[in-house]
Amino acid sequence: MSRLRIHEWKGFEAVGNLSLIDHPKVAVLNSSQGKQPTGSKPWVSGTVRAYTAIDSDQVAITSVGMNSWELSCHLAQCRGVSQICLVPLKSNNNLEEECEEILSQFDLEPETVCFLGVSSQLGSVKGNWLKRDALAIDLADTVLPVSIRKGGKIENLILDLARQKKVCTDFQAEWEKSEPRQPYYLNPEWIAERFGREMKGWVFHWTRAADGPWPGEKKSNYYRDILASDKEYPRSARLTLERILSEGKIRASSRRIRGKSKVVAFSGLPPSESGRLFTWRKRYARFNAEPFGVGIHPDFAKEIGIQPVVYLRDGRSGGEAPVHLRQSAGIVGDWPRERESRCLGDVDLSILPDEGYRGVTLVEAGS
Repeated sequence: MSRLRIHEWKGFEAVGNLSLIDHPKVAVLNSSQGKQPTGSKPWVSGTVRAYTAIDSDQVAITSVGMNSWELSCHLAQCRGVSQICLVPLKSNNNLEEECEEILSQFDLEPETVCFLGVSSQLGSVKGNWLKRDALAIDLADTVLPVSIRKGGKIENLILDLARQKKVCTDFQAEWEKSEPRQPYYLNPEWIAERFGREMKGWVFHWTRAADGPWPGEKKSNYYRDILASDKEYPRSARLTLERILSEGKIRASSRRIRGKSKVVAFSGLPPSESGRLFTWRKRYARFNAEPFGVGIHPDFAKEIGIQPVVYLRDGRSGGEAPVHLRQSAGIVGDWPRERESRCLGDVDLSILPDEGYRGVTLVEAGS
């Protein structure tokens, strides 16, 4: 049962310490940023500097759903600053449950937060974001713009709504457009020589950078590591592989899986032929996979539940194959070439002998 109760404030659903609304309010503003921030990014360091300027009697306006807002939520908690957290809601969201989750994810104390639910008649998440941004500026007594895109929605809102506000530009940093990552240049001959013979018949789970916390990780830990990082993203594919090996577990995901079952995907392609898997997906602004993974010995793959995918063509149903093993053969792409297998649920590496699995990095040292 939730410990929180919903109140009404000027047409908004409100949860938590409503008295915070009467305090002087500060909004630290950023336009949308790249999905993989680091401590060296100007917008991150600028936001940190802005929070050092917030007085003890002031309340920060924060939000969730985008890293440019969630960093503020984390910094307010770290610096002991109370906050009014604007919560964008979908039509089926329960505000109390959302607030409980935010309290847990960011290690917040209920008395230090007032939550306001934000919903839009547009009925879309992005519509809620625009309403959220406008409300943040409208509520604020002081606006601290940091990394603002020229001609973007935040800049236009500041120009329209912040005329009667105190605007401090001491912490501004240049807004940087997110660029596609450089492709991986792999040496098939080096890979074949290193992995070809001894790993014949193995299946491979190739990981990729996480655009947020790792599965099962709190957002407070994620943003703590962002602030402590330099140039390498602390949830990179390389560090994700290190976590898998240290934890002894490959965590399952339901992303793009029929029936939303959580699975771990593997490819039967040998490492020397796996370069085609590591493509940049412009639509999703991420790699399909990256050349850091875990290989499972064929003698143990079936034993732990790894089974080949059934590829469906011409509207076939898949027969008696479990739903989580059914995969369209593709119209544009040719998915069967990946020789995919899947395991239902997490893969526990600790039950395998040392010779049953191996961490694999296809990038030569120094490249």
